Amino acid sequence: MAIKYIEIKATKIERMIKSEDFKCFKKHIETVIGIKNDIYEIVIENVAYDESGLPNEEVNARVTFKNNYSKVDKIVFFRDSLGKNINRKFGRISHNNDIFNKIADIYIKNALVHELVHIKQFENGKLTIETIMDEKKLHYTDRTLEIEAENRARKIISSYGNFEEEIMKYISSKNCFTNDSMCKIEEIYLDKKTSK
Repeated sequence: MAIKYIEIKATKIERMIKSEDFKCFKKHIETVIGIKNDIYEIVIENVAYDESGLPNEEVNARVTFKNNYSKVDKIVFFRDSLGKNINRKFGRISHNNDIFNKIADIYIKNALVHELVHIKQFENGKLTIETIMDEKKLHYTDRTLEIEAENRARKIISSYGNFEEEIMKYISSKNCFTNDSMCKIEEIYLDKKTSK
């Protein structure tokens, strides 16, 4: 008999992003990061497209700007990409829906924090049309704005506890879950749950 792995559907991701919990988390992180401009919308689309018009499923979310980078317009979450990326990295979880849903929540909130860091970079004058053009010449993993956003998001999400810190190690790496790592994650999750 084949093992059936848990997977998250795009519709569930959309519900999570529209949830009151997510809105409260966003407000809290805006305060933590020190964002002054909270007048932008959250939009959900299926998938991002690159400059040539081809779908880019590696992009989970992005900030868009108005009028040639004069103002933040919105944060766009790409629900199909988020789903595929969560399922690809964490799909080996085969028996615990609670853990999988918590991991999906962390993954999506990490994407939000990453984009909020970009908004802060914009407010600080670090993210401009000029820096974007310069950074596009580099591989994504070598871009200083992306490195800062990834590191800050990892630090913020990891500050919520051992479970979040452990999940962030997987989100930030190319590694996928194995049976051994699943046992460790399950133990940390259950410890966190019983200590509440």
